[in-house]
Amino acid sequence: MVWAKTFDAYFIAPVAKNKFITRPNVITLLAVVFGLMVVPALIYHNTWFALIAMLLSGYCDVLDGFVAREQNQQSDIGSFFDILGDRIVEASIIMGLFLYAPA
Repeated sequence: MVWAKTFDAYFIAPVAKNKFITRPNVITLLAVVFGLMVVPALIYHNTWFALIAMLLSGYCDVLDGFVAREQNQQSDIGSFFDILGDRIVEASIIMGLFLYAPA
């Protein structure tokens, strides 16, 4: 898992330690918004935009947990919103893929 520590060190930790990012729940909401953007992108066959939106959604999903732990802002409701957001994004990606190429 050396690559995971490297990813955290170069891409997550510098952003998480930024003092302007104060609410992990806002980052979770941003991850859901990026995830929901995949559906229209796939409907209009804009696969590059869908890929970028999916990657940004995943990045925000990793970042919100790291920010919550780094700034000691962990909560039960935040954990619930994170899990709920993950399920919403997963469902939207599945729906977008179905609308992109129905079987």
